[in-house]
Amino acid sequence: MKYLFFGIACVLTVSAVLVRLSYPDVSSDRPVIYWITDKNPARYEQVETFHRWLVEQGHTAEDGGPICELRLDFANRSLAKQVIQTVSGAGSDTMDILGGSQMRLFQDMGVIHRLDEAAMELGFGLDSTYDAVRPEVATPDGQYAYPCNVITRMLYVNPAAFASVGIAEPPRRWTLEEFEAMGRAYVAKANPPGTVPADRRFFVNDVPISVLHRGLGVSVLNETGTASALNHPDYVKAIETRHRWIYEDELMPTPDDLDAFSSAQSYGGPTLTLFGAGNFAMVYGGRWYMIQLRNFDSLRNLTVVEPPHGGFPNVPITTRAAAVYAGTEHRRLAELFLAFLASEDYNLLIVRDADAMPPNPAFLETEAYLKPPDRPDEWRVHAPLAEIAQSIGVGGSYSPFVQAVELGREQDYFLEEFRIGRITAVEAASRTAAAIDRRIAATLDRKPELRGEFDRRVALQQRIDKRRAAGLPIPRNWLFNAFYLAYYERTGQLAPDEPIDSPRISESVTGKALVDASAQERATR
Repeated sequence: MKYLFFGIACVLTVSAVLVRLSYPDVSSDRPVIYWITDKNPARYEQVETFHRWLVEQGHTAEDGGPICELRLDFANRSLAKQVIQTVSGAGSDTMDILGGSQMRLFQDMGVIHRLDEAAMELGFGLDSTYDAVRPEVATPDGQYAYPCNVITRMLYVNPAAFASVGIAEPPRRWTLEEFEAMGRAYVAKANPPGTVPADRRFFVNDVPISVLHRGLGVSVLNETGTASALNHPDYVKAIETRHRWIYEDELMPTPDDLDAFSSAQSYGGPTLTLFGAGNFAMVYGGRWYMIQLRNFDSLRNLTVVEPPHGGFPNVPITTRAAAVYAGTEHRRLAELFLAFLASEDYNLLIVRDADAMPPNPAFLETEAYLKPPDRPDEWRVHAPLAEIAQSIGVGGSYSPFVQAVELGREQDYFLEEFRIGRITAVEAASRTAAAIDRRIAATLDRKPELRGEFDRRVALQQRIDKRRAAGLPIPRNWLFNAFYLAYYERTGQLAPDEPIDSPRISESVTGKALVDASAQERATR
């Protein structure tokens, strides 16, 4: 038996060597760097443009060609594969990460490089991207990624759908009450008696719960990152509002409604096919939807409007960003790729292809973005989207005491419990908050080195609570949650910096430095 195992081991070893020798970079006449990214056809042109950009910038080999070759790695895009590969020392030179949650995960694992020095030298620093995106690519310790594109979601409006029922298009900004009233009027006119499920027309495909509770001024975490903020009456209101819109007002489809539709899959999923067929008057999504929407003759002169709000207009903003693997043998070449992402050559590719928004907001002001010459009917989408994203975009809420993915799991679990009738909305809010707080406590048990910072932030949170209860503004440098920094600033409740006892705790979300975000319970505001 041992000889059998020995023989198998030899075969596997030889096979591994042969596979490795077949890799193109082994026989390449220049270094090869790999980029883990999504399987988007646009990536091939981006690679070729990078090679040309290297030559134009003087980063050349002896033959005058590019100093390196960039290869795409689609096979290892999943988060699980990236985690396994990076901790085992086999990660790709540069890799896509989705927002501040994944960035913090990899940074905490120590598998991505800090980029501050290279970013300053090569021109891909935080000052070359959106202010609201900073929490997605940087922590208080420094910058760890740079955007490949910038992602925000709004409501696409089909004017023809509204015209067909004699209702005016929605305004750029509207309240929850205005949204609900118009939605009820729309579905009543669009679905006469006898409408079969497969032909039913809805006001919108979805308005996520996060949009609703953030629009009411409630974050998943509190100001200092020490506990949940969801045990709050306005979170309860958000849960109940969304449930009513789906199951009572029928503004949005139920899971059963979606099953009743028969639609082909497409880039962006079946939602856009249903939008094109007239089943949705609006869809919630990002600029990349234009890639598919351009294929629908029935969708012309679209526009975008803000999601409805409950007193605090805002839209989420995040990024698909690139980070540099800490174990790469080609760190400088990978950093050059990030510099390329900040370049005009790359930004104009994103502008043209509608692959979300370009990394550098300066390119939102170009004619190529605002009025693409080959897409004259898109001007009502691009300009409003840029204005909304830059004026009311708010990044995610993060904390060193809990992973963002855990926050989502707890929310989703108790929202489902509410949906199927096992608990009330009040119970869903309180149980979600309690579960998140338990996650934080578990983190502190696993990482006792965080206890000192946690205790200092708890003390600061108590000071914030007292000031809020007294109706006093909150000092800017006391806030560790990017959402509440924006909330207090835009609602006139933000005060200038005030001293904090601990020098470590002074690293908040203020100015150009960005945060590890917040969490502690807030029963009242």
